[in-house]
Amino acid sequence: MSSEEKDVIDESIDDKNLLLASIRFKKDINYEAALIADSVHKTLQSKQSIKSVSSLFNEKKIIGSNFIPILSKRLKLNSEESFKKSFDRIKNQGSNFVSKDLKSLLFVINKNENSDTNLTFFFDGLKSDLSKINDSEVYITGQSKSEHYMQESVTKEIKFMTLFSSIFCALVLWFFVRNIMFVIINLVCVIFSISITFSISQILYGGIELVMILMPAIIFIVCISDFLHLTNFNKDDLKKTDKFQLFRNQVKKIGVPVFLTSITTAIGFLSFIFSDVMPLTRFGIITCIGIFISLFSILIFYSVVVDKKIYGINEKANKTINNFIEKVTNIKRIESIFLLSIFIFFSIFGILNLRIDNYITDEINKNSKLYEEIKFFDDNFGGIKPITFNISRDSSLSKEKIVELENFLKKNEVVIDFSSASILSPSNVSSTIKSRIKDIGSRNTNLLIEKISQYCKDLDLNISYSGVGFLFDNLSNKMTKEVLIGLVLAIILVGLLFVIINNYKIKFFIIALVPNIIPIISTIGIFSVFSFYFCLSNAFIFAIVFGLIVDDSIHIISSYRSCIKRNLSIDKSVNYVTQITSRAVIKTTIVIIFTLIPLLFSEFKSVSQLASISIVAAIVAVIFDLIFLPKMLRFFS
Repeated sequence: MSSEEKDVIDESIDDKNLLLASIRFKKDINYEAALIADSVHKTLQSKQSIKSVSSLFNEKKIIGSNFIPILSKRLKLNSEESFKKSFDRIKNQGSNFVSKDLKSLLFVINKNENSDTNLTFFFDGLKSDLSKINDSEVYITGQSKSEHYMQESVTKEIKFMTLFSSIFCALVLWFFVRNIMFVIINLVCVIFSISITFSISQILYGGIELVMILMPAIIFIVCISDFLHLTNFNKDDLKKTDKFQLFRNQVKKIGVPVFLTSITTAIGFLSFIFSDVMPLTRFGIITCIGIFISLFSILIFYSVVVDKKIYGINEKANKTINNFIEKVTNIKRIESIFLLSIFIFFSIFGILNLRIDNYITDEINKNSKLYEEIKFFDDNFGGIKPITFNISRDSSLSKEKIVELENFLKKNEVVIDFSSASILSPSNVSSTIKSRIKDIGSRNTNLLIEKISQYCKDLDLNISYSGVGFLFDNLSNKMTKEVLIGLVLAIILVGLLFVIINNYKIKFFIIALVPNIIPIISTIGIFSVFSFYFCLSNAFIFAIVFGLIVDDSIHIISSYRSCIKRNLSIDKSVNYVTQITSRAVIKTTIVIIFTLIPLLFSEFKSVSQLASISIVAAIVAVIFDLIFLPKMLRFFS
């Protein structure tokens, strides 16, 4: 193969630097508009930051059947008449570079990888060049464009989400405590923990990544939840004049459960360490570090609360919560059975409808500009998902078979951007077809690949697959399964941990896991009603949710154990748990819900799904903890 032919192949398979740009005309394309678009094409070709540009203006067709083929431009711009004739032929024959409604032109751009141009300047300049035509819209997409867009958005979202979550959290806290200093100390504790955690991430990994956008919300929830439990004083506790004794007793009584919840929450995030995705692994490590930094911060700021007597008690709010707890815990047996049946129904429904699928657009919400651009190319130009077909040359291979394969691909809505069959000689070892498909999901893409493989088998062609799209499907499915397996292992480890700290009593394995597994599976069932599926973007969310909801059940179980150790009867222990500990559980659940509300409006789907899934799971978990966990404690005792 000549060096020129190698350049053609290399140029065609450079998925990472591939960009798709389009000019969408509001009216039909006329001669004047075509001339301006042609000048845009030439401008793009002249830029050092761009390696190559393919469009209707340099698309060629083979004419004649001679031994040496002759190439001719498909679109003629010599005169208005030649434009009309050539454009009419394109209308009838079709082109990858023109949409079916004939109002959009496609430019396939290969960005120069070695260019030192700032990406912001590059994309701004590209959009400016493509916007020269009046009454038109510009769309640009591609891997590098998406990565750049997300990197720019991450920092902005972290700032805004943290600000609004802080405001919501402060308002709810103030409602519960009616003490502004107590609220300020809580928020300072959170900001202190987040700042140190991000600083460690900066030192270890040189900054933050997209997945790190979830960390402030997690630190928020962990800090506020544990702080509220630690400062959940009784009136009798506050009458003690010895501040050190108050600090020591509360740490002894609540500090152990807080430490346990830190461990169990950390276990949920440590499951990410087993992932092959480096950002997820780093996220797991940094979040674990952040959890224990939060624990240290909580103890420091709790000591300030005790020392300065900054106690926050709103008797009216406590009375309302107590009345709610009394009504919920005293519901009739038939009502509790009905509620349990609903949980079991959704759990079974969730398990039966559990599926794994991955889309390129999984990380972005439908109201995002990025999603709008990707959908535009899916609707008008056959999609942006690149897949390369590599056909090994052997004695059975012929140009006719490759043409048959190309026709089969086109019938299955595969857009062929490049085929080396026309430029490679019989002495070459392989033939390459560079193509794009719509974002149809990894499951449907795998079915398509199987269909193509079977067709090639029938043609006696030896085919293999590559490209970013093919790699994305295989790796994302594999890593989604890894995260889910890590979650299962984390759940088992939490159960074993409770067996160990309770003198190897197996019953605590069930007591520790059931109140946490049922809410998660029920939540999956509820979301499955709305066509929920597991993907790499949301699989790790359930590991996060498990780490968060396990917090409350462990506080209740640990509080019960503490009462039993103080020789209280089973009934008195359960009553203490429902009256005192459950009050803090409800407060933390309400704070979590309001803290997560701003995240529902995130541009990133993983962030908005973290909020929606966590809110639903937290509500289901608190209902289960109030109604069924006390019954379980009585039954197993």
